[in-house]
Amino acid sequence: MHVYPTVFVFAATIRSALVAFDLLSSWSQAIRDKEFLVEMKLRNHEPELEKVRERGKGVRNDEIRLPPLELAVEEVHHNP
Repeated sequence: MHVYPTVFVFAATIRSALVAFDLLSSWSQAIRDKEFLVEMKLRNHEPELEKVRERGKGVRNDEIRLPPLELAVEEVHHNP
């Protein structure tokens, strides 16, 4: 008599687990895709680094000289 509710609960649990796994998989794939796109945008903004990499093919990593970093410093003016 109690077999049918048990079968229903078991089937519902399995189905819920599969749906949750699919949802988690699609979410993690979306995160990976966004990170990949951000990395591609960063590479597009670093043309000098790409030139250095092209020139440095066949050269050890410690022999590659990267251009110095330029930091943007914002001047703050205080009005007394």
